[in-house]
Amino acid sequence: MTEQEWPQKHGNDERIRATLKQSVTMMGGEYFFMPSLSFLEKAGA
Repeated sequence: MTEQEWPQKHGNDERIRATLKQSVTMMGGEYFFMPSLSFLEKAGA
């Protein structure tokens, strides 16, 4: 369980707390995505 604090409204200092259950479990087989060089060149990166 993870406890987080969130503002009640944008620009307001009042906070609310929420306890969240972890919903994603990594099981192996993760990979790192890297766009192709041609995509990066076209995107101007």
